[in-house]
Amino acid sequence: TQSTWGHDTHVMEQQQATQLILQFLQENGFDESFAALQKESEVLFAPHTIPIGSMLMTRLCQAEELLLQQELAASPTVETDEQMLHEGDGVYCKSITSTFPDFHTQNVLAVAIQPDGLLATGSSDKSICIVENWDRSDAPSRVIHRVHTHTAGVLDLDWNPVYPSLLLSSSMDRSHAVHDMSHDSDGNGNAAPQIFSQHGKFVSRARWAPRGDWFVSAAYDSTVNVYRAVESDSRRFEKVHSMNFGAGSVEAVEFTDSHRCVITKRDDNKMYHLDLNTLQITDVNMNANRDDHISFNALDLVCSRSRKYVVVVTDKSRAIMFDARTHQQVRNFYGATNDGFAMPSAVFNDNDKYLFGTSQTGPAIVCWDVAMQRVVNTINPYPSGHTKLVRCLDHHPNKSILVSGGFDHAVKVWGL
Repeated sequence: TQSTWGHDTHVMEQQQATQLILQFLQENGFDESFAALQKESEVLFAPHTIPIGSMLMTRLCQAEELLLQQELAASPTVETDEQMLHEGDGVYCKSITSTFPDFHTQNVLAVAIQPDGLLATGSSDKSICIVENWDRSDAPSRVIHRVHTHTAGVLDLDWNPVYPSLLLSSSMDRSHAVHDMSHDSDGNGNAAPQIFSQHGKFVSRARWAPRGDWFVSAAYDSTVNVYRAVESDSRRFEKVHSMNFGAGSVEAVEFTDSHRCVITKRDDNKMYHLDLNTLQITDVNMNANRDDHISFNALDLVCSRSRKYVVVVTDKSRAIMFDARTHQQVRNFYGATNDGFAMPSAVFNDNDKYLFGTSQTGPAIVCWDVAMQRVVNTINPYPSGHTKLVRCLDHHPNKSILVSGGFDHAVKVWGL
């Protein structure tokens, strides 16, 4: 029998609808209802007949958009990338290899892995820790710097992709800073930072451009600032542009290529693409049918390693993956709980086959197979996992190593 999954205008046959409901019940752990439906309907669950995970939620989302504007602009399951046609190989982080409970005395809000071997962690205790040997079993981990640049919690950290010793931080104290970890000028183990106090509220995010000589900061005062290296010193930076996005706090910014970044903010159905070469902004409607209905807030952004895709994590327990070039929705991920008060974090693994995301319930880290749009694991084993909300994630770019930080003050390292 020829499959009819891709035809939105056709009425689903009863068995197909039952299969979708069975998939939903199984994915959400409703075991008794799952068994009862199979018995009463006399339909056995056949997962191989459903091409991707969370299909029922995807169909409901499409139906809502159809009601808003009668027809979708594009199907979210049409593929142009060969990688999106093949499910993952089962190789992803799922087991705790190390726990560090003493880096910080309060909530861990940010973690960032330097490919050369260092780990940076930031906390509501106002400190940044730089740790070596955190991923090694043959040597003890050691905090080599404890930096106290900020006067409030550290919200975000990012290592420079070209100059590995440069670390970018942003804070609740309305500042962000560039730290050069190759220097130790004050004799106390703290790198001398270049501090920027040019926002009026929390600096929610600061990100390096892939070429390493530019960065962008975003804040709750609805502003985004652009910085570049000064001509006389590639490790010193100056502000060259600022823009205000009106009402709604700017939550996230991520680079999709060497000179373009994506910006999202609350109370807005658009994402904004900034070109550093021209400093021009292009807005893109995130709704699949391109209407102006605001049905979710974009709370976090993450780009795939290939920079072909960007995932928007929303406050509706939904993460939407867009093609970075065409801006079309290509995947919807359900299974992690995030509402308007959430501070979610998401990250791709080293080969883009899997996506990890935090969830308010559990506390847990949800892992999806990207191609199949399916939850493959909810990781946080008791009692060795986080005991309170998981706030931040980062994944090594070249290895199967995931790092998480949480409101239990702990940093945890995950491996295969």
